[in-house]
Amino acid sequence: MKSRLKFIIPLGLVLVLAILPKACDGERKELTEAERAGKPGSFVTLPDGVVHFETAGPVAGSHILLVHGFSTPYFIYDHVFAALVKAGFRVTRFDLYGRGFSDRPDVPYAPALFDRQLIGLLDHLGIKTTAIVGSSMGGLITANFIRNHPERVTKVALIAPAGFPMELPFNAKLGRAPLIGDYVVRAFGDRIFLGNNKSGFERMPDDFIERFREQMQFRGFKRAILSSLRNMPLESGESIFVDVGKLKKPTLLLWSRQDGVLPFSNSERALAAIPHAEFHPLEGTGHSPHYETPEKVIPLLLKFFEK
Repeated sequence: MKSRLKFIIPLGLVLVLAILPKACDGERKELTEAERAGKPGSFVTLPDGVVHFETAGPVAGSHILLVHGFSTPYFIYDHVFAALVKAGFRVTRFDLYGRGFSDRPDVPYAPALFDRQLIGLLDHLGIKTTAIVGSSMGGLITANFIRNHPERVTKVALIAPAGFPMELPFNAKLGRAPLIGDYVVRAFGDRIFLGNNKSGFERMPDDFIERFREQMQFRGFKRAILSSLRNMPLESGESIFVDVGKLKKPTLLLWSRQDGVLPFSNSERALAAIPHAEFHPLEGTGHSPHYETPEKVIPLLLKFFEK
């Protein structure tokens, strides 16, 4: 009996490990035209795939582009979008590739991909110059875009931008490991991504998890997140901001002292890179103050963009 158990237990463990990725994977649907039907906003096909976006406000208004972060799609800008439109700006928000209702192309999710996405969307809209708001990884994408296309950007607001040196959490380090990272993300990624959101808020809005989860049912979401983790310079992009600082674009920097995702101490590095930036530390809010406490963020954005 003992000799049989020596074979049965390892075999059972192998079977469990083999079944887990498929059993725990919540990505059951393809993101098709039928799935997109009835969703708010608009869609455009660019060279790398379909992009979900929304534009509103007076056609003659100054244009502002909103770039979201690592995993939360464009709903993170609900309050900011509405306030800027009400103030008379022409505003566009969109889902980065791999998120929300945009396509999940099977390519490296590196700076070049998102640069093509931004320039393609602006060209589609006929926008020659724009102001930009970039939060978290969206701040890094924004900085890279400004460095590559300075003539297209008038002003920039950065909300706790990624790209500065920091200690990555264990889950992120594991995700970057070859093979084991792929397995862990497939088997446990849904739970990890939902759990990670808790650290992003001082007080998570009641509807956040339900709205975040909607994008997770479509195949390619976890692959895109993992590829972004591996190919975006999330903690090694400081030189990009230094180059942007040399361009002297009017810049607003917002960062919460209680940020549980990107350390507030990195605001010092951001200011060293862009010393002319107007800086406002925020209190009593988390990594996404524009969603958690928009009343702290919107007045600062309006004052900055109305100058």
